[in-house]
Amino acid sequence: MMLAESAIDALSFAQLFPHGRSRYASIGGQMNPKQPGLIKAAVLKMPEGSEVIAVMDAGDERRKLAEIVHQAVAETGRGDLRFRRCP
Repeated sequence: MMLAESAIDALSFAQLFPHGRSRYASIGGQMNPKQPGLIKAAVLKMPEGSEVIAVMDAGDERRKLAEIVHQAVAETGRGDLRFRRCP
């Protein structure tokens, strides 16, 4: 699953790195209070050994968004998943 900052980022990533089993989503530029729970719910449904990629622009605020995504993934307790931030 790939989570991007904006819809255009998600579409661009999908175009550059297509994968038939990937899911591309946007957080809409800012995290709202419900989104970490929604991320956790989606992560819990992912197949074993999957990867979550946070695609955010550069800057401190964007790094914080990626960290919130990372934390949501970690809180699922899914040790079989990989997480990475791009770029």
